[in-house]
Amino acid sequence: QTEHGLSFDAAMGLSVGEFAALMATECFACDRDVIHAVHKRATAMHECCHSKQSDNDHLEQKMLAIMHDQNLTEHKLRELIDSISFDRDKYVLTVANYNSPRQTVLSGHKLPLDL
Repeated sequence: QTEHGLSFDAAMGLSVGEFAALMATECFACDRDVIHAVHKRATAMHECCHSKQSDNDHLEQKMLAIMHDQNLTEHKLRELIDSISFDRDKYVLTVANYNSPRQTVLSGHKLPLDL
């Protein structure tokens, strides 16, 4: 039971929200532990996104959150991705997450996301 009188049978979170869920269920010994874990996660993500060799700049990756009409179906979104012209043997572009009915995150190589 927490200091606010709440008790949990389970908790979950998405992305950094997983740490909030872990905090709520007291999986960390103290606040300092979760701050350290979030910092390590952020550092690893930053290094992953910015680690590129000069010969492979075209392979840099990124994510893009797009706002759209609530009526955009998964099928229509995939049609839109398929309509973008890029070398599919060399580059990746995919749906990473459905944040809400009006926001979807795309992930992949920088080149097709910049088109």
